[in-house]
Amino acid sequence: MFKRKAKRQKEVLESYSKLKKEVYNFDIIKRYATSVAGKEDSFQITDATYKDLDFDELFMFIDRSVSKIGQQYLYKAFQSIRKDDTLTSTRELLIEKLRKNETAKHECILALASLSDYEVQYLTTLFLEDQIQKPSWFWLIRLSGALSLVTFIGAFFFPVLWIAMVFILLFNFIIHYWNKKNLYQYAASLPQLITLVQTARNISAYLEDKGEVTKQAIKDIDKLKPLIALFKFNPAPKSDFGEVADYILEIVKALFLIEPLLLFRILNRLEHQKDNIHHLFTYVGELDLCLTINSIRETSKVHCKLNRLKRGNSLKMVKGYHPLITDPVNNTISVEEKSILLTGSNMSGKSTFIRTLGINAILGQSLNLCFAESFEMPKMHVSSAIRIADDLMTDSSYYFQEVTAIKKLMVASDEENANLFLLDELFKGTNTLERIASGKAVLSRLAQKENLVFIASHDLELSELLKDEFITYHFSEQIQDGRIIFDYKLKEGSLQKTNAIKILQVNGFPTEVIEEAKRIVEKLKN
Repeated sequence: MFKRKAKRQKEVLESYSKLKKEVYNFDIIKRYATSVAGKEDSFQITDATYKDLDFDELFMFIDRSVSKIGQQYLYKAFQSIRKDDTLTSTRELLIEKLRKNETAKHECILALASLSDYEVQYLTTLFLEDQIQKPSWFWLIRLSGALSLVTFIGAFFFPVLWIAMVFILLFNFIIHYWNKKNLYQYAASLPQLITLVQTARNISAYLEDKGEVTKQAIKDIDKLKPLIALFKFNPAPKSDFGEVADYILEIVKALFLIEPLLLFRILNRLEHQKDNIHHLFTYVGELDLCLTINSIRETSKVHCKLNRLKRGNSLKMVKGYHPLITDPVNNTISVEEKSILLTGSNMSGKSTFIRTLGINAILGQSLNLCFAESFEMPKMHVSSAIRIADDLMTDSSYYFQEVTAIKKLMVASDEENANLFLLDELFKGTNTLERIASGKAVLSRLAQKENLVFIASHDLELSELLKDEFITYHFSEQIQDGRIIFDYKLKEGSLQKTNAIKILQVNGFPTEVIEEAKRIVEKLKN
């Protein structure tokens, strides 16, 4: 047994900080985030921005949590910007404490591993949802339980009562198995509550935490442990004698209606323990989150903390890169009081650069973690309109979807907080002339006040129209020996030479098509 335990502990410590290979069920993982969203946050990214920046894939990369609680807590934390930075400071102190005390760090990891089972994900139901209420006829359960007890005792003195016991037992069996469906709803969460309390107690000891709130929460919930222990939610395989003993115990519980009476007593107490359970959940989740952040910092060659600026309209990224790219190219940019227009051909790096900015801006503010040598910005809400598609279910055209998405950004731009807007092409669903005119008007509006806009566009005309409000950068490629070579490096100024027709040529388009395209370009220029 001791060898198995030692082997398990070794596996846990070795797997810590490594990428996971598990299958992610985001419907369950996000339940906690969805239920508590907005209560303590200044901003939480929208579903559109979540998809635009590939946050599912980003989460799977960042997730180094040991426990399922830590995983759910991370999902909430990594996409939310808090109202103040107090938690960030507290978090950094804990990260530093773990970094300096390797023994305490390892003990905490092993303690968290006890909450790694799939069932742990259902703990949130104990403090986020209402418990099952007693039926209106619950008095009948109490009466029948008491009657069976009195009849059982009386039968030893008046044997005729044994006949009555048979009928009482049949009735109580019906109620007993009616209650099983209620009991099964808590088969995952109640046993894990006991594990949560013990894990919080161990962590508190390892970290020498003197927090009275945590100690009181542990003490209060501990009172439920004897009651919960009476239920056998996941019985282990037993011998023949053990099976017989369990059958007898089941008959006793059914005869006196022990399970429904105890269950509703526990649920009544749980209703008054929601704050304590939530506190222990966040206590454990915060520790796991700190271990995750520390793990990313230890395994990332280039990373930094966010340098929070006090003024708006400023952002500086030095050698920032996209964390999901295997061999990323880093880029540097510094912005002050002006927004950025990016030009360049497809696949040259515009969209990736915009996503890199968005990811670092969000993670910097949520986890104090940036994938760059340095990253500076004030507190800003981050919104995007990058991936837009037709909605066939509502018969909405691509252009209508664009208009709807941009309208949301327009509304956000009028709010008091500063915004970072990320866009990839504007109004692709309409004609060139109106696209450029509408794009200029919208971008000028979005860039007002303390907002910053990063827009990728093929419309070179926007560079001249927006020269007073935007600085133009570009990405470019070269064609060498019949091959297209991208360097993915950000360059100042507008793209001077386009290669769209050359790319057609490289890809084997007919000569007559290429020549006609060139003639049309010259004609349009004149």
